[in-house]
Amino acid sequence: MAVDPLGPIDSVTHLQGIDRTTPTQPSSTAGEICAAMEIANNSPDVRADLVADIKVRLQNPSYLSATVIDRIAERIQDPFGT
Repeated sequence: MAVDPLGPIDSVTHLQGIDRTTPTQPSSTAGEICAAMEIANNSPDVRADLVADIKVRLQNPSYLSATVIDRIAERIQDPFGT
């Protein structure tokens, strides 16, 4: 059985012509991700306006009806695909 030669073991010899000193510009997708991360990092973890609204709603005894409970349960399950 004959084995064909594979060539040189040094796999980086074909990279000799690449200019490694010029930095590359981030793609628009990377720029968008960086901008989104900046917004997320500067946003509060808790939306106080929504929390205050829910607290007011929960003070009303008729708010927690079967319909509301079912809707809340569906929203909790949505991210899990159930």
